[in-house]
Amino acid sequence: MDGVLCSTDEYHYQSWKKMADAYHIEFTRKDNYRLRGLTRERSLEALLGGRQYPPETLAAMLAAKNEYYLESIEKLSQKDLLPGVLELLAELDRWGIKIGVASSSRHVTAILDKLEIRQFIQAACDGSQIQMPKPDPEPYLQVARKIGVQPGGCLVIEDSEAGVKAGVSAGMCVLGLGDRKQLSNAFEIVNDLAGVKIKNLRAIYKRWLGDRMI
Repeated sequence: MDGVLCSTDEYHYQSWKKMADAYHIEFTRKDNYRLRGLTRERSLEALLGGRQYPPETLAAMLAAKNEYYLESIEKLSQKDLLPGVLELLAELDRWGIKIGVASSSRHVTAILDKLEIRQFIQAACDGSQIQMPKPDPEPYLQVARKIGVQPGGCLVIEDSEAGVKAGVSAGMCVLGLGDRKQLSNAFEIVNDLAGVKIKNLRAIYKRWLGDRMI
C-alpha cells in the first residue's frame, strides 16, 4: 500500500520524527527510508538501534507514533494516489483481475476508504492479522488465499526491500517500483506505475513464468 498505491512516507517520517524528538533520539529521512515495509514494532526497533528502554516506555513510544500518524492521515484523499494507480486499478477491475493488498500498516481499511479505491480491492491483510511480517512471505500468502489464487498465479508490486523479499519467498512474480539497488531481487523494476497497463503486467508475468519453466 504505502509507496505503491499512495505515498505516506512523509506522514510516517513526521510521526516518527516527532516521537523521536520527544525522547531526544536522532532520526533522519534516510533512517525513515530503512523502515519501509516494516511493522511499527520492527520500525521502532530499527529506529532505536540497540538502545534499551523499559517495556512501558516502548509502548508509550509506539502509541505516540500511532497517534501522530492517525492525525496526519486525516488529510489523505484520492489526490494522494501515486501516478498511474487509479487508471491501472480501474483497468484491472474491468478485466476481472483480483486485487489484494498486503501491508504492515494496521490502518489499511481506513486508508483505502480515504483514497476512495476500496471498491477495487477484493482482499487485504494488515499488520494486525499476521504473525510474521515482511520479509516473511506470510502477508502475501494470506492475501493469495483470501482471493483464491495460487502463489504462482500472483504478481506482486512492491517498493520496499522487505516487501520484494516477501513476494519472492512466497513464490510470486515481483515487480519492483523505484531503486534498482534496493530492489535487486525483483524480477523486473520500473520507476513508477505511470503508463503501466494490464498488457505490461501480463508480459512481465509471462516472462517470469517462462524463466521458471527453464
